[in-house]
Amino acid sequence: MGYNFLENDVNKIFNNFQNTFFGILHSSFPKKKIKVKKKYCTWMSKGIKISITHKRELYLSNKNSKNPKLKEHYKLYCKLLSKVIKDTKILQYKKQILTSYNKARTT
Repeated sequence: MGYNFLENDVNKIFNNFQNTFFGILHSSFPKKKIKVKKKYCTWMSKGIKISITHKRELYLSNKNSKNPKLKEHYKLYCKLLSKVIKDTKILQYKKQILTSYNKARTT
């Protein structure tokens, strides 16, 4: 680290100060690696993902439209998709409970 602040050039003085400051900063606060766990949904199948993206496309097309048939189709699609997701979750969690060794902990 350079502590030479007796220079005449402002840029050299600033660079010396910056090097000193960052040297102290990095020695006082080292970098810490943080691992982010990805939340993996076991019940989320490829078909459900496709249906969710289709629902989003329907929503975007329905947002600016005043077509009542399109709005009704979107509502029915949302109901159907939510029922499918609910049933899939129930089946997955029942399967998870049945195949576990410690059923109380899994529940």
